[in-house]
Amino acid sequence: MTKKATGASYPAVSDRIVLESSMPMPHVDEQCHTADILDKADAICCKRKETIALTEELLRSAFFEMFGDPVTNPKRWPVKPLGQLLAFLTSGSRGWAEYYADTGDIFLRIQNTKQDRLDLSDIAYVRAPDSAEARRTRTCPGDVLLSITADLGRTAVVPDTLEKAFINQHLAILRPREVNSEYLSSFLSSEGGQRQIKRLNKGGVKAGLNFDDIRSIDVLTPPDGLQREFAEAKAQIRRLEASYVGVAQEGDALFQSLVARAFSGNLSIAEGAC
Repeated sequence: MTKKATGASYPAVSDRIVLESSMPMPHVDEQCHTADILDKADAICCKRKETIALTEELLRSAFFEMFGDPVTNPKRWPVKPLGQLLAFLTSGSRGWAEYYADTGDIFLRIQNTKQDRLDLSDIAYVRAPDSAEARRTRTCPGDVLLSITADLGRTAVVPDTLEKAFINQHLAILRPREVNSEYLSSFLSSEGGQRQIKRLNKGGVKAGLNFDDIRSIDVLTPPDGLQREFAEAKAQIRRLEASYVGVAQEGDALFQSLVARAFSGNLSIAEGAC
């Protein structure tokens, strides 16, 4: 179908082209059969995505059950400023555009941090220089990443499996000393952590946290053993979630295949039987 310009800047399809166009029109029974198959496939995909969302709720529930409400602290855990719990704190530097490359070392940006998760679906790469600045902004396994500009308070833990990586200026590295990394990331993502982060944002439209702001965040400090128990439960939930994500992606691919085959007339009756 071609477009015909009917004005200086408003391309449109003429009535004649629409009226003279043709499209395949299967029998109404086949149309209903195709719609039924696609409805069932879509429902399955939706349920799988709902299951993934439930794993996030499960993680929040596990945190709440083990540590109580982080806002009211009903279990009366000791509270310490975050600065006392860190061995190292830094942020990324500007001016790395010249080091961007198609391959090389991973360059973590704000979009790679979510609410207590690392998202590597959109990765940038750099050829990092051999400099003190690069060494300062290189991540280590167990570091907690915190977004400190724009969308404040996103967190993620750097896993053991992550290759050599550096951060940009929108992220800070929090290297824990006296607190479990997974617990800290979850606490900062909880309502108790997020309330403090929002309260510390003095930038108005231009949001931002400085090092003193970060160090001043009050953190509940349950016993080390309980923090490790939570980290183990969190790892199990994340593995379960990863398996669901894989199945959901396969389901999405199957659904798109069914749609393509349905509109090309290649969807068989037998496929509707399941």
